[in-house]
This record gives sequence, C-alpha cells and structure tokens, in this order.
Amino acid sequence: MASSATSVQSVQRAALINKIETAVTHKSQLGDQGLILHFRLVLRDLPFAGIPSLLLDEHRQGIETLVDRAKSRDIKIFSITGHTSEPGSDDYNKTLSESRAQAAFQYLQQIVDADPYFTDSSFYENIRVDGFGENQPVSPMADESDNPLNRRVEIRYRIKVMFPQPPDGVVPRSRFWKIDFVAGGGAGGTGQVPSSKEKFVVGLDSGLGSLQMLPDDATNQTEILQKPLSYWSLGFSVGILSVLKKLKFVSRFPKVKRIMETLDADLPGNYKRTEDLLKSAGFSVDLVSTGGEFITQEPLSFEEMATFNFAMISGNVSLGAGAAGSLILLHSGNFYAPTVIYGAGLSIAFPDVGLNFVPAAWVQVDV
Repeated sequence: MASSATSVQSVQRAALINKIETAVTHKSQLGDQGLILHFRLVLRDLPFAGIPSLLLDEHRQGIETLVDRAKSRDIKIFSITGHTSEPGSDDYNKTLSESRAQAAFQYLQQIVDADPYFTDSSFYENIRVDGFGENQPVSPMADESDNPLNRRVEIRYRIKVMFPQPPDGVVPRSRFWKIDFVAGGGAGGTGQVPSSKEKFVVGLDSGLGSLQMLPDDATNQTEILQKPLSYWSLGFSVGILSVLKKLKFVSRFPKVKRIMETLDADLPGNYKRTEDLLKSAGFSVDLVSTGGEFITQEPLSFEEMATFNFAMISGNVSLGAGAAGSLILLHSGNFYAPTVIYGAGLSIAFPDVGLNFVPAAWVQVDV
C-alpha cells in the first residue's frame, strides 16, 4: 500500500506545471470608464505538515510578484485562506490551514513594510485571514491520501483598470490576440469570366469590429482588454452557384432545384428590374460576425497593433443568411500571423455560394 500511495503522489506532482496559479474568477464593467477584474492567486504544493517551513521560496516569490504589481495597479486584497490535504484529524488540519494562511499574510506584511513605496499599512489592512482545513479540496482523494494540489493558500484580490492607462502605468503587452469583424458593407462592379457564364464581383468593403488582447503569463498580462477597430478591404469574389446547378444530385431535390433556378438572370418570365438586379448586383451589406484568435511572435501593446494589414481567402454562403470561413494572414512591421476565422449572420447581397479573395486590406485600431 505504501508504494501505491507513493506512486499516486508522484503522478500528482508530475501534473503540477508550477507552484503558482493565477486565474480571473469574474469581472465587471465600470461603464466606459474601465473594468474591475477579480483574481484568485493559488500557492500550491505547500510543504507537507509545514515541515521544514510553511512556505517555500516559490510561494514567497508569488507573493512578492503580487506586491510588486500593486505599485503600478490599483489592487485590493480581500482574503487569504489556507487549506490542507486529507491525512490527519479535522482539528489538526484546521490549525495547519490557519498557520499556512497566517504565514502568507505575515510575509506579505513583511515585504510591504520594508518597501518605501508603501507609506502606511493600508494595503494589507482589513484582509480576512482564515483556514478551512481539508473541507474545500480542489481534488479529493478516495482513500484520504495526500494530494499536493490541496496543500495550498488562496489569495483573492481585485484589480481596477481605468481607461486610458495612467501615464506611469505599466503598458499591457501580449502574444495572444483575438480579432472580430462584426459588420461590413461595400460596393463594386460585376464582370464575367471569359468563355464562361461565371460572374465575379470586384469591390471595396469596409466595416467595424474589435481587437482583444488576451492573457499572457509571460508578460503578467492577466486581463482581457478590448479596443474597437475599423477596416477597409479590396477584393473580388467568384460565384459558384452555376457550378452547383450542373451537379446531378441537385435534380434529386426538386425544391432546391427550383430555388436555384429562380436566381438565374436568364430565366423566362422575370420582371425586367429583377433581371437587371440579378445581372448587375455589385453591392453587399453583411451583418456577419466573424472572428478568430492569433499569436504574435513577440508581446505587443495596443499602440504597436494600432495599424496592420491582412490578406484573406474565404468561402461563403449567402442565401438570405450568411456563413463564412476564412484563412486570413495578418501582418505589419511588428508581426506576421496566420489564423482561421469563421462566423454567421445576415447577408443582404446577390444570393450565391462563392469564393472570396482579399489581396489587400487595412485595419485601424482605436487606441
């Protein structure tokens, strides 16, 4: 049994990526003034039974990092709670969990008092310090053996982020981003592929969207920040509806065949205006929300992402509603990143199934 328990502990320890974990628990908006982000800092894998000490250097470093961030951010700590794994009596574990919480609080107090940046004790006043013993395990064990994930201290705090960032604040940077194109429209002219009835549309599109900066542990960027953007793109599309009409399987579905024939400009019996529209439609209003995540090679700020370009190839369906999937290549002097975006929504355009090519496009982010 002893060797089995040791093996279980070895697997548990191997699963620990590191001894410090920071996660956003929830957030709230302050109108357009900023937002409040609530965090849980977890000091994991504390020494068993508090021997030889209640905290290791890695855990102290986690507390030091939190205090250091408080010099450039509006941080308020709410609580510090200690927890234990399951071996031991309830009373013993309750006492040990309280000792762990007190050790974390005392170290926090010690480094704050020693730092000339903090002029008083207000940073750590009114912090609730408590221990819950083994009553709140994150990973309970069936045989009550030790789990290093449960030997932990949790520090709950919030960061108030105001817009714009203060002049002396730390500029957030990240390698992880998400771009969304929310709504767009454009105008252009139509043409016909030589020796074919295939039509194509060439035009200029523009629209709105957003750019999100996602958390990045490498830069201590733990927030999700968002800026609006506008874009312009020059491209062309080739319809493939007529190709689908020629497929034999379409004839097996009379209703589908009838709908597709209705979109034929040369269909006898069309009103003149209907025929003209089907022949010369060269505009679109696309309320199609598309987006995707991408990674930059180096951590960048919003200022460095203020302008960039992209090229895109996409397939879309526009039959009243719209759906699109795109391979997009984003680039600027600061980065190059490919990604796939997709989405769906409402399209007001010449109904078709098509392929779109955007060789040149520009994005402007409102920073």
